Amino acid sequence: MNLSTNMKNGRRAALAAAAVLAFADTTRAAELSEKEQAFLKEIQCDDAAVQFKAWSRSGEMSAGVIAPLAELMNSDKPSVAKTAFESLDQIVHSVGKKPTGERREAVVNALLQLAADGKPTEERIAAYRWLSLVGSESNVEEIAKAIHDPALMEEVVFCLERIPSKKPIAALIEALKKETKKEHKMRIMAALGRRKAEDAIDLCAEHIGSPDNDLAIAAMKATARIGKRPTIDIRLPDYDSLSPVQQTDFVDSYLRYADARAKDGALGDALEVFGFILNNSMKEHHVCAAIVGVAKIGRPDTVPAIVAKMSDKENNVRILAKKALIAMKGAEIEAKLKEAAQHAEGKLKEALDEVLKARS
Repeated sequence: MNLSTNMKNGRRAALAAAAVLAFADTTRAAELSEKEQAFLKEIQCDDAAVQFKAWSRSGEMSAGVIAPLAELMNSDKPSVAKTAFESLDQIVHSVGKKPTGERREAVVNALLQLAADGKPTEERIAAYRWLSLVGSESNVEEIAKAIHDPALMEEVVFCLERIPSKKPIAALIEALKKETKKEHKMRIMAALGRRKAEDAIDLCAEHIGSPDNDLAIAAMKATARIGKRPTIDIRLPDYDSLSPVQQTDFVDSYLRYADARAKDGALGDALEVFGFILNNSMKEHHVCAAIVGVAKIGRPDTVPAIVAKMSDKENNVRILAKKALIAMKGAEIEAKLKEAAQHAEGKLKEALDEVLKARS
């Protein structure tokens, strides 16, 4: 077969492909109403006023215009691409106001088609972002298929994070079990934390023992947001091995966890955390937060821990400890303070006497 024959065959293939595309465009146009065909023409108009008019009524259009609009989002004319994107956004928001209905279902199905394998990455990213607004439990399995795709992971996780019910949480948990990339694991745990996914507590807590401090801190954040006590033993990262930012995240997460446990009535869990912070060299504002947490619990056996902070090197810590002891209520608290004052000396005794006087 010579070069001329190859060229002829190539032309025939190209013409056949063009015919198929033309047939598809004709078929799609036939499926649209005259109103929708006119709408798409106006989107492509060079007149900004005409484009604005089209955009303003995009919320009235059916799901049939979604695929053509997605193609126009790739137009080499910036105004056309922008108007197509914003019109599609309007359509999604118009059905987002109604939790059910045939039109919403049609829009969701069209978005799922945009997010399918083989579609341009930019279209798929936009589709997942829109599905985060209108997707439902029935769409979770389809959405979750792309969660391990590096180009799409962020959008898929964000989408699942925003869909109510336990099904997307289950999908995120399964993804975390299978994920191998550190950054992806961190992002999935963040989503599980924001969803307060109790079913994920042990899986997140397990990662606190990771030798990678970034992963360990991400796991601490997620566990703290969930706020339940893990059923497994936890090995905390070495505080001194952490960077300054990681140290802050470590204590912030630990304090969040303590507050959640106290709110659940698990005061022992909360006091364990507050005691850890009060008994170690932590930043001033973290020590102050722990003092406030202990004072809110208000148990008599916590008085010595706060009294000890009245001798702290930081003035703000000493002031807050004094205020906390004055605010704590109850005869047993009073008895503990008197006992502490009897054994105290110097400035600490003076401070405790002032506390007792202020409480009387």
